[in-house]
Amino acid sequence: MKFKLPVYQRSSLKNLIFGIFICLIFQACTASTDSDLNLGEARIKIYNASPDNSMITFYVNDTLKTPQALSFSQSTNYANTAAGSHIVYTKTGANEIRNSKFSFLFQQNKSYSIFIGGKISKDSLVYISTEDNLTAPSANKAKVRLINASPNSPSVDAVFSTNLTDSIPNFMNTNFRSGTIYTEFDPGNYIIRIRTAGTKTVITSDSNLNIVAGKIYTICIKGLLNGSGNFALSTVLISDN
Repeated sequence: MKFKLPVYQRSSLKNLIFGIFICLIFQACTASTDSDLNLGEARIKIYNASPDNSMITFYVNDTLKTPQALSFSQSTNYANTAAGSHIVYTKTGANEIRNSKFSFLFQQNKSYSIFIGGKISKDSLVYISTEDNLTAPSANKAKVRLINASPNSPSVDAVFSTNLTDSIPNFMNTNFRSGTIYTEFDPGNYIIRIRTAGTKTVITSDSNLNIVAGKIYTICIKGLLNGSGNFALSTVLISDN
């Protein structure tokens, strides 16, 4: 004998099965989303390389990453941020800077420096982002790299020496918005001369660059060619560890 459900029971059974199916899909999607969001952390450091009088703050997904507003040539320490693709932007006061909003991918367990460059007052803000290799240098060595954050500088060579005698450039042909990889140096006091690439023309120099063994440094070229005062072209030594 065949058993046949009444129509209303068959309808209820179909609805129950459909409801269970939807529930399973929802749970699967929720689990997948939670997994996607759990990407670990990265670390970021922010440096204000924009030769303007503006005080700036930096945000990742609406979360403030500069505990205090940064004036020109100020930077933060490394801070944790969620890994993954996020929207970043910069503000002066309460106002978001025009064209400062970008999507940025932070990879898990990586460290990044973000140099905020260009001229905010000229609506030409740019980000110079680097992935920072913070593995320790060899014994009795330091690591140094060069970043060119001067918006009107030519392509440059950087010459390091321990006296006034000229020498071969350590870093060559570095344009605005570009940089070099870390290179190992012997510790000591250096003279650094920044020259127009391929020439002997020195456009800025520093005669007291102290490199310490075990340290990791970024030398940032900042300011403006033919600038004056605080915005004169110069270099700054930033400790990365």
